[in-house]
Amino acid sequence: MDSILRWGTLSIEGWPSFWEALHIPEPAWAWVEDEAAWQLTPAAEITLIPGARGRLFAPQGELRWRKVGPEDFRLVFLGSELWTSLDRLTDASDELQGLQVRPFTHRLWGEWTSGFSAWIEQRIPHHLKYPTKGRFIELRGYTLHDPVTNQVLFQRYCELGPWSEEGSDAAV
Repeated sequence: MDSILRWGTLSIEGWPSFWEALHIPEPAWAWVEDEAAWQLTPAAEITLIPGARGRLFAPQGELRWRKVGPEDFRLVFLGSELWTSLDRLTDASDELQGLQVRPFTHRLWGEWTSGFSAWIEQRIPHHLKYPTKGRFIELRGYTLHDPVTNQVLFQRYCELGPWSEEGSDAAV
């Protein structure tokens, strides 16, 4: 289970230097949202200007951000390894004590479009850059919940990978 939780606020002006200093483990994926659109793409393809909210995820951790007010972003990191430049965020790891883990898998399937070099996702009609040439992929992650109230307190994406019927309900 992850044992590092960090949070903080970052100005829009501070984002470019923050992003340049951030060492992102490989492989990593980004889910970036704006008012009009969103994308799921390899993290290396993200520009210096983020969307209004998003998440950057790898097996070692997930960095989430959302715009709060006209000039600031709120950042939250949950992971097993602290990425470079995230040590400036406030440590809140004690909030993870006593929480229980529940893994989840979301299956995605799509249709390849060579004009966009991307898949058209059939369940969510958007162009997505799948990590594999196969037609099916899995988005894997987990939730952390309070064992007394069963309330989900954190959700984290970990990785994208080929879909496997092993150990899964093929009817899903």
